[in-house]
Amino acid sequence: FPTSDDVSLETLFNSYLGNCFQYGTTTPLWRLAILPDQTTIFHFDHSIGDGQSGVAFHNDFLDALNTVSSKVESGPPIIVTIPDSLSLQPPAEEKMRMAPSFFRILKVILSMILPASWQKASSTWTGGMVSKQDPLRVHTRLWSLTADQASRLLKACRAHNTTITSFLHTVCVAALGEALQPQTKQYKYIATSIPISLRRFTSIPADTFCDHVGDSSWV
Repeated sequence: FPTSDDVSLETLFNSYLGNCFQYGTTTPLWRLAILPDQTTIFHFDHSIGDGQSGVAFHNDFLDALNTVSSKVESGPPIIVTIPDSLSLQPPAEEKMRMAPSFFRILKVILSMILPASWQKASSTWTGGMVSKQDPLRVHTRLWSLTADQASRLLKACRAHNTTITSFLHTVCVAALGEALQPQTKQYKYIATSIPISLRRFTSIPADTFCDHVGDSSWV
């Protein structure tokens, strides 16, 4: 945990996101950091929870902190008892129909049959070359909005029958296209993917920890 009061959140995010979780070990797939200014960072692998799971953790964590008396400065260690049996939410496949549609199957078959030059993939930018030797380096930049700005942005999105997720996706694709245009003139498209919560279809409440998420891919 950092001990300096002047450590920026961007620096911490770069450090945490660049420090990958280890699979196949007894090490948990989550980390919790409490900064000197009492900022809490809950870092977890996407295989154990979706985006709303992070919000659910913070809400429960805040409720637990509010039940502790502020006058207590020290005392005996708190013992957390883990139940003998834990009940996990069933996978999304058991809560909703996940079978691919006929058009989805047809699209996959055509992508295997048609020549590559006939498909968008031949002129789609999907990212730079990934090196197997270089360590993972993350360059995070944080940008925040005031509560009033976020409220006005949400109202503007709803007025155009869209969501903040779609708005951010469009802005990022437009900015990325402008940045890549001088170096990647041979490409016409950018491959992207948008996460979609499946909780509305699986009837899992927002305060529950689970991993019910899908995605929509676009070119």
